[in-house]
Amino acid sequence: MSQSQGIIFHLLYRLKNDDNRKKELRQEIKLVIFIRNICNYSATKTQRHKEKININLITEFSH
Repeated sequence: MSQSQGIIFHLLYRLKNDDNRKKELRQEIKLVIFIRNICNYSATKTQRHKEKININLITEFSH
């Protein structure tokens, strides 16, 4: 389980058991998911960029 999944499960558990803070906890969960999505997109974009560079280098040196 990733760290963000652990945080989300913890917040969901608190959401289930804390009637007084439901609105705040929902917002916290949305924020964690939003940040996780940005990190995943950034990592994917970086990986694609690295792969593109590797392909360019292979193409350049194979001629």
